[in-house]
Formats: sequence, structure tokens, C-alpha cells
Amino acid sequence: MTKSESRTSVPVRCVHLLRHGQYTPEPGRGDGPLTPLGRRQAKTAGRYLKRWPIRQLSASDLERASETATIVAREMGVSRWEQSALLREVVPSAIPGARVPLEKRRASREAVERVLARYFGSSASTRHDLLVCHGNLIRALVCAVIGAPATAWLRLATRHCALTSIAVLPDGERRLIRYGEGAYLSDSLLTG
Repeated sequence: MTKSESRTSVPVRCVHLLRHGQYTPEPGRGDGPLTPLGRRQAKTAGRYLKRWPIRQLSASDLERASETATIVAREMGVSRWEQSALLREVVPSAIPGARVPLEKRRASREAVERVLARYFGSSASTRHDLLVCHGNLIRALVCAVIGAPATAWLRLATRHCALTSIAVLPDGERRLIRYGEGAYLSDSLLTG
């Protein structure tokens, strides 16, 4: 390989996954607005994410993720972004001590596959996309990418507004670049 050949770059799609900020769940809904701390987390994350040329920003349509995306987009100077029910929370396997109906687990596993198909395809050019979503979905996607057992997501932790990045190579291979990065959040902003 010549020196010039080693500098040839291949197009990589980088999909950045940001967990929503801390929120206050409303009884009976399982969703709710960000707390003041959650809004500060989102603002800090948005400032950090300005370093990448984000081409597309998508977010779960649940309130906590949508509010996080609104704040992040404002900090990044992004005027348009999309909401998607596809990026909602999932429960892809049984949880010890909790009753999760088989149908919900099955639907969650199918949702993870749809997210991978929709957002994790290869690209003809290098690009960065941002998905603002939920901890269980992020953990399940990481397990799928690294080939971990379906139940391994239960052993992964993620903090509010932590960043996970996955690279998609031209041949469709997916590689985990970072998981749960939160170094840009001060100690006072770390919650999970």
C-alpha cells in the first residue's frame, strides 16, 4: 500500500445516540417533562454535539425525548428535526422481578430491528446523524451491534444525556465507537 492509498477514506455513517435528560414521570403515563436538571443536561449535550456536522436529527415522540431534542437542536443551531414513534422505549426481554408480557417483548425486539433497518444503513458519503431516544433502546441497539445476547442490555447502564456512537461501514458492518460517554457533563449533571 502506498502512502496515498493509506490516506484514502471510506464513507462512514456515524449514528450518535443521545439518551434524553432527567425527567419527572407523570402517574399513569410513564412519561413526563424534563426536570430543570434535565434541561441543563440537554443544553450541555447540545453544546458538546456542535462539534459534529449532524446531517439529520431524529427523536422519539415521547415528551422527555422530544423536549431534550428541542433543547439540543437549539444549542446546535439545527432548525429542523423529525419525531418518530419508532424511537420509543423498548423492553426486549424479561426483567427479573417484573412482569413483561411476551407480546411486549416480541414487539420491542421487532422495534429494535426496525430502528436498525431505518437508521443504521450504510451511506455513500461520510455523515453524522443524531437520535435522541431512550436508555433501553440504546442498550438493546448496542447489544445487537456487538452481537451480545438479547438479555445483555439488562447489565448495561446509561446516564441521562450520555452519548453512544455507532459507525456503519460501506459494507453495512456496524461498529461500536463509544458507549455512554458523559465526560462533557459535570459531576453535578450526572444522573442515570
